[in-house]
Amino acid sequence: MSITAYVLIHTEMGEAGDTVKEIAEIQGVVKAQNVTGQFDAVAIIEAENMDELGKITANKIQKVPGVIGTITCPAVDLG
Repeated sequence: MSITAYVLIHTEMGEAGDTVKEIAEIQGVVKAQNVTGQFDAVAIIEAENMDELGKITANKIQKVPGVIGTITCPAVDLG
């Protein structure tokens, strides 16, 4: 069973477009888009387990140039 998570991303001023393009190429990232509001971008991730989810976020997304910080929100199935 895989885990889906939404990663809310803060980027450096003026870097959101290039940052999102690079994040979209990361294996495990289903979609990455710029957004308006409190965050600059959102990425949807699918991972096999929480350990893999953490590695994608910490070792890949957070290391993309222009990323200042992230908040990872794993989706839960309440049904």
